[in-house]
Amino acid sequence: MRLVLLLIFLGLVTVGIGGGNVLSSHPPVAWLASLPWLGTNLWQLRRYFGSLRWRLQSRKGLSFRRYVDVFPLSPNASASIYLDRGCQDHDGYGDDNCHFNWGTTIKGNYTIRLGQPLEAEDYMDGHLKFDDTLHYHFKCAMCGQDCNLQLPVIKANITIPMDEECPVKDRPRTLHINKTLWKYSPSDGLITTKVEGTVYIIQGRTGDTLVEFRLQGSLR
Repeated sequence: MRLVLLLIFLGLVTVGIGGGNVLSSHPPVAWLASLPWLGTNLWQLRRYFGSLRWRLQSRKGLSFRRYVDVFPLSPNASASIYLDRGCQDHDGYGDDNCHFNWGTTIKGNYTIRLGQPLEAEDYMDGHLKFDDTLHYHFKCAMCGQDCNLQLPVIKANITIPMDEECPVKDRPRTLHINKTLWKYSPSDGLITTKVEGTVYIIQGRTGDTLVEFRLQGSLR
């Protein structure tokens, strides 16, 4: 079964995201006017301009961190991803804390095993959030048909290939990554878009969670 490391596919297959706000959701003039007096609200100023500074100083390109949780129902589950460049941290699940400049070709491989056979009723349940405001939910069967997504913001269609027939025997699955990002930022590097999300692998028969994947990323 071709199963992308779930949320990693959103960091690697979606090669760019445009849109988002450069500043916080509060217009500066209206926000400052709402202060009773400036001297007693310095902490609010620090919070506001601290967020602005993070957005303006974030590096151009694609950055992400990933987290994996294996639940007791599937103790033999495992997942790992290894990339040829761009990652600062490494743990039992492979590479993490990665950044790629626009135009970079990302190469590597990922391996995933769920620790038990996949049945027709098992499914993937994903929840994504763009810039803390736009929410996107998807639900796909784990076998029998591919998972087709229409992501907002970038308005991109993404297909996650799945095994054509159910059930699927438990076995490690390794696939290779060879993806080139857009040559230039879709926002010319002026806008940073944050992406957060969680994807659950659910056992349909019981409703129990087998594995949870989480992603935090940004594109500028």
